[in-house]
Amino acid sequence: MPPKRPQSHKVADIALGCVVEVFRSQNWIVEEMNRDYGEDLHVRIVKGEVVTPYVFYVQVKGTGSLSRYRTKDGKCIKYPFEGWRLRYWADFWEPVVVAVWDSLTREIYWEIAQDAEDPEGATRRSHLLIPLDNKLDAQGLARIKNRTLKRHRRFENEKAGASVLVERLEELLGVSISYDPQGGILIVGDPDGGATMTVFGKYAEWLERRASELGITPDDLVNDALSVGLPVIESLLDGKELVITDSQGRVEQRWNSVDEFFRYIDRREEVQGFDD
Repeated sequence: MPPKRPQSHKVADIALGCVVEVFRSQNWIVEEMNRDYGEDLHVRIVKGEVVTPYVFYVQVKGTGSLSRYRTKDGKCIKYPFEGWRLRYWADFWEPVVVAVWDSLTREIYWEIAQDAEDPEGATRRSHLLIPLDNKLDAQGLARIKNRTLKRHRRFENEKAGASVLVERLEELLGVSISYDPQGGILIVGDPDGGATMTVFGKYAEWLERRASELGITPDDLVNDALSVGLPVIESLLDGKELVITDSQGRVEQRWNSVDEFFRYIDRREEVQGFDD
């Protein structure tokens, strides 16, 4: 029996073509992706003739019976998704736009998946609410552009906000504060000259795992690392060379400066990471 092409495949292809046409009408760069992985399009925003670094993904859905997804108040589309998919998209740095094409009216409705209510709490079968006034028209394109820029710039905004907060706390408390959100380290200097270090995020999780493997506490692990590392740094600052050899006396590592030593530490951290 020859293969058949169901109506759903036809609707899906037309929906994709309609969404692509809208984005390309803005001179945005649209690349189709392997649709087996969930995201159908990769879109780069172009401003005038300037290609920006701001991009977003799109998943396209097509339907000939939009009414089945309408909420009781008629204000939204309640489109079904598996919970893991919404949680997966929540980890994306780039926005993921879900676009639903109605084959009867040929309207396209959209929402950004990461803006769903509590994607981390999504159950096995969840839904994404898409307001029916979120149409992929001129206003909708402007909103997608601005929300994409806002999401990409959130790191810069958070960094600026953290810097202001640290400076203000230093003034109010009369202490020095070193804050590295990416490294997961907060160091607060004590008035008597000492300091208190707090770790958080992936670094804290890694310390917990490593300390458990060694049968010691995370505090002991940090103290042991400092007791070994500080003399090494002091020696390098004094102009001494640090050499590590294997059991046969062959040189494995050699450092002549603190910069070289920290570059080695950074490279090893990048290879091993904190996710393992």
